[in-house]
Amino acid sequence: MIFRQAFGLVSSFKNYKKREEVINVSEAIHAIKLCMTWYQSGFDRQRLPASSYSILLDSYKGPSVRVVAHWLRFFCKIDKSLVLDRCEYANHLVDWLLKIQKPDGSWPVGSSDYNNRPAGIFPGGIAVNALLIYLSEFGKNEEVELAIKKHLEWLIKMQGTNGGWEFYHFNRPLKLSIVAACLFQSGSYFNNKLYSEHGEKAISYILSFQTANGYFHFPGLNPKGHFSSDYMYILFGISETLQLIDDVMLKKALTTGVQPLVNSLNRNQALPGIINQQFKAASNYNSLFASSILALTLLTYIDKHKDENFFSYSIKLLTFLAANQSRDPGKAVNGGFSASIPASGGHKPYEITGESVAIFAEGLAIYFKYQQQNNTQLTPTNKVTVP
Repeated sequence: MIFRQAFGLVSSFKNYKKREEVINVSEAIHAIKLCMTWYQSGFDRQRLPASSYSILLDSYKGPSVRVVAHWLRFFCKIDKSLVLDRCEYANHLVDWLLKIQKPDGSWPVGSSDYNNRPAGIFPGGIAVNALLIYLSEFGKNEEVELAIKKHLEWLIKMQGTNGGWEFYHFNRPLKLSIVAACLFQSGSYFNNKLYSEHGEKAISYILSFQTANGYFHFPGLNPKGHFSSDYMYILFGISETLQLIDDVMLKKALTTGVQPLVNSLNRNQALPGIINQQFKAASNYNSLFASSILALTLLTYIDKHKDENFFSYSIKLLTFLAANQSRDPGKAVNGGFSASIPASGGHKPYEITGESVAIFAEGLAIYFKYQQQNNTQLTPTNKVTVP
């Protein structure tokens, strides 16, 4: 019975869809509403978002720090005309993040049994990043500030002399670029040079692993290449850091790391599931999760550094994701999309990740903002060109 039901639920994910014309504002608004539908459908008893939904098991996993932080970012950035009670949603997510923070200041990994879960450098980084965006959007909050400072004390204590972290990265050391961003954010918000200095050490450590062709390679790990979602998080953290510092070398690191990826979008409308050191697809499936992160990375970058080319590619990605967003009213998949396609793919093809839906929603929110600003000079082409 379960597998018969799962077969019906996954029918819309079997083959990905392409479209020629780019997404317009009304379609973006509709896609945001669908994301909100999925967000609410996965609520637990505390009205918190699911970290994932299994199409095969027809079941949700509870909230995680990562997914809550990404939804918090969305509610901070969405126009209040589209989500009237965005402040209430944001406050609720912040309350939960403060509630599950560990006594030492760290935040746990996982989606349940938080007290017994180990700390994670990455979840803490994205949590602080989102909380600082929250403070900038909704105003000063002493309780939130204390939680951030408590985490930073733990984070700096755990940082190695080389700028990286030896523990709690779970074999994803370069993914911690978002932690560098949160340290720079904290330095700016609290006017504390110490935080910025540790951010400088962290980002310098990560950049030291970028090869001549722009690829980030950590010796001894990922012999076949990065899962593209992990790789996109490296670039996302760098893009977030560039919101705080205007550094030529950092900008070059991002653009050289991104350009081969956007070039590949001239042949495909989504990123491959695994990317090797030659920026070649090391898998026979595409990652919608990674594609959502790349779209947000590009949009975050052009928020300060106007780039018409990157803008067009970000809209191309949003268009592709919207075309593959499930539209099945009354079903648990409604508003979501699988982590990878097609269904024979290798990375969670029968699972909707809450992170990717939240990241997609934030990208749409930024796109909506750009289109509402009369002074923007960034306009995507009417059609996506695929040679």
